[in-house]
Amino acid sequence: MLTYKFIDTERRVYGDEITLQITANGMIVAPALEVALYDTDTDELITVLRENNQILASDLAGGNVTIAAYVPGASPLVGSIGSVFLDLNEGQITQQENLAPYALFGDRNGDFFQGDLALLIGNNTLSLDIFAGKNGQGEVLDTVVRNFTVVDDLVQGVTVGLYDADTDSLIQTIENGDEITVASGQNLTVAVVVNQTSAYFGEVESVFLNLNQGQVMQTENAEPYALFGDRRGDFQVGSGLSLGDNAITLDLYSENRLNGELIDTITRSFTLIEG
Repeated sequence: MLTYKFIDTERRVYGDEITLQITANGMIVAPALEVALYDTDTDELITVLRENNQILASDLAGGNVTIAAYVPGASPLVGSIGSVFLDLNEGQITQQENLAPYALFGDRNGDFFQGDLALLIGNNTLSLDIFAGKNGQGEVLDTVVRNFTVVDDLVQGVTVGLYDADTDSLIQTIENGDEITVASGQNLTVAVVVNQTSAYFGEVESVFLNLNQGQVMQTENAEPYALFGDRRGDFQVGSGLSLGDNAITLDLYSENRLNGELIDTITRSFTLIEG
């Protein structure tokens, strides 16, 4: 027989928190409706839509998608719902449904109909008014609201640029495989900024830059995150960034001095040639 000895506890915070409502005696209160994104071509679930969810634009791109609600078995309104009125973004799309699943574009026995689900990049709101009678008649039993955000992950999280350190001017943004022509004897640096349209905007507090696997390493706590440092955007001159093949790795952290969560690691491989 195995025995176990308790040693310690550790608090961990994750990015996919679920909020549960409970009664005074600790019983979980089931939601009146569960709301989810579905693929209308396959009728398969994409993701459950919870309050303050983030949805990646790449999960929606090129697909036919709808939003639908169903009544969970533990819902306090099981057997009481006559109809549901769905309203996306205060009138952008509305739909009256009398039978579950209550779908934004309707359905036929669970076969979802297609529609133009043009979700906004940024904040979206879906409200579902639950009625006791058909066609929005009778008592309003409840209103369920889902606020959620669509994040344009199709836009790159950061922009990496090659700069002239003497003039602080951008020579060229760097993408993998780029071949960049520079002048003889030019003082160069690499600097990174977080794009305002990316999911990382407002989240990155420090960056660790590593050129050519340790040839040059730099920790930066403020934009622009520069390979040799800077003083309010005035780039410092350094050595190590030379002609030929180069690769820079960028570790993005959620707190200063490389503390907190490692948000992402980005690598750019490029070649510098003299012209």
